[in-house]
Amino acid sequence: MIYKIAPFIIVLIMFLAPITIAMIIDKKYRRTSLIFSSTKQKKKMGLDMYLIRYEETDSGSKTEEIAVAQWRKANAIHSYVVNKYADGVDDCQEIPLTLEDIAELNKLCKDVLDDPESARDKLPTASGFFFGSTAYDEWYLRDLKDTVTMLDYVQLMDKDWCHKYYYQASW
Repeated sequence: MIYKIAPFIIVLIMFLAPITIAMIIDKKYRRTSLIFSSTKQKKKMGLDMYLIRYEETDSGSKTEEIAVAQWRKANAIHSYVVNKYADGVDDCQEIPLTLEDIAELNKLCKDVLDDPESARDKLPTASGFFFGSTAYDEWYLRDLKDTVTMLDYVQLMDKDWCHKYYYQASW
């Protein structure tokens, strides 16, 4: 049994060291959350963003919803998702994402981390009420590193492509 769990534990240690993991049961929405949150996420007001994995019944209703990633004030990620997958409409709505969409965002973050000078063109920041800083500084790069870590995990855990995802933000 331990030999089956060991690779998973190694992945957690190697890739999630700068990330804290918390299991939360949200009674209001009856949603279980495996939330990855970076260490800068201590403030109460601001842009909160979630990647939710869910399963659907034959009738189309959602069954088990699990938050597999969480960001706080990562406005470049938010802007990218809203502009690319919601036609720029930012109403805190659920934005459906495929695993291919998640892989594309992950690759984009890796590209910007490899060449930070391209950040303004490839993954620009966005201003907004409570959206945080628009500077291309160490916090911006940290958000991208955290995003890569979280999305690598999502892709690793869903290699059979059997789940559905949506992104949702609140501010």
